[in-house]
Amino acid sequence: MHRLELDVFSFNPRAEKAYLRAGFKREGVLRDAVLDRGQYADDIIMAILGDDWLKLKES
Repeated sequence: MHRLELDVFSFNPRAEKAYLRAGFKREGVLRDAVLDRGQYADDIIMAILGDDWLKLKES
């Protein structure tokens, strides 16, 4: 694996924090990209590279 990417929505901050703790980095935000129950939310793009994951695993 060289790169693993995911999307998380701004209405789910607990998930974003969990991904950050797992080593993912925030790479970008698509503002107001999702309509959820009548309100717009951001789509947060996160990723981790294989080298970064291996470093976390070894420490």
